[in-house]
Amino acid sequence: MSHLFNEKRESVRFMVPLSVTYRLNNENSSGIAKTNDISQDGLCLITQDNVSVGSTLDLWLAMPDNGESIRTKGKVIWIHPTGNDSFKLGVKLEGQKLKPIPLVLRTISSQNKY
Repeated sequence: MSHLFNEKRESVRFMVPLSVTYRLNNENSSGIAKTNDISQDGLCLITQDNVSVGSTLDLWLAMPDNGESIRTKGKVIWIHPTGNDSFKLGVKLEGQKLKPIPLVLRTISSQNKY
């Protein structure tokens, strides 16, 4: 029997591993994460911090090709423990959208340098 479900995402997700620094709710506490995937409207972060749903995050995505830091903001809309003392966070971006295709191409390009 086939199990069908409706995908709620409006944007295509790209599996891109970027390093991310984040600040929680405009506080002084910060954390480090990796992206699991990104889209123009959101991203999935993997972190060791158990961040609450509804938290707002200031995010800095580190580009691997030149070290540029891309800043954005988002709100945690879901969290799932991974079982490895880490958590996956679903973050909906607020304000300016990301341009995921250039980020993907820059990441691939940086991996192919000799």
